[in-house]
Amino acid sequence: MDQGESEGKGRLKAVAVIAIVTFLAGGILGYYIWGYRGHHPPDYKEMLRQTISYISALEEKNRELASRVSGLENETASLKKRLGEVPAQGVQDSARTAEREREYAELKAKAQERDELLKENQLLRERVRSLVEELHASGRQQGAANTSP
Repeated sequence: MDQGESEGKGRLKAVAVIAIVTFLAGGILGYYIWGYRGHHPPDYKEMLRQTISYISALEEKNRELASRVSGLENETASLKKRLGEVPAQGVQDSARTAEREREYAELKAKAQERDELLKENQLLRERVRSLVEELHASGRQQGAANTSP
């Protein structure tokens, strides 16, 4: 019986040690997730600066693509006009036409990409606006907390 009791006490000690280790690991992990990160608020100003620079880059790309698309559309229109005036130039014109049509298809794809970038730009602007409002709201809350006795 003595051996059975010591085995039971050994198992009880093992269960107790496992429970304590699990509890400590949970406490440490919980502090890391909710406590440690809670002391370091996100830097909204830096996030806004990065977002603004990204939006500026998108707008610049959009202007560049718009100018390239308009130039190629003008060129395509003039080539179609010339093609209508001189249909007898044969193979050389058809090769040029095929190339221009390929370029036109590429431009259409770029125009679609530009439209998608415009939509993304609008979404980012709305996000920046909401972040600025959050920043101002948190600033007002901190100001109110600092002025109260």
